[in-house]
Amino acid sequence: AGGSGCWGLGAATEYCKRFASIAPVRGALRAVGLRRAPEVLRDTNIWAFHAWNDATTPVAFTDVSMMECARRTRAEIKYTRPDHGPADDPVAALLPGEAAPMKGESTHVLAY
Repeated sequence: AGGSGCWGLGAATEYCKRFASIAPVRGALRAVGLRRAPEVLRDTNIWAFHAWNDATTPVAFTDVSMMECARRTRAEIKYTRPDHGPADDPVAALLPGEAAPMKGESTHVLAY
């Protein structure tokens, strides 16, 4: 689920009133959600993170999601978009059988 799951859960009409804020790391609103989610999220603070050099999830996904939410929101919006996200993840090293993260994929290290 990751960042897209965070966006989706925050924008789900049955859960949206439970969250004052969401902080998606990578990922985006899906195409269907992109049409209705900014309206659902208009009172939800959003702080999104996505490294420009992410090799697996295009940063444009988060760019478009944030742009649409910023146009319709009444809440606080913040977007942290570093040029270079780390390729190493100290947590992944502890998980046997996990594939090594790709370039920029470990943006969550910067976020948390």
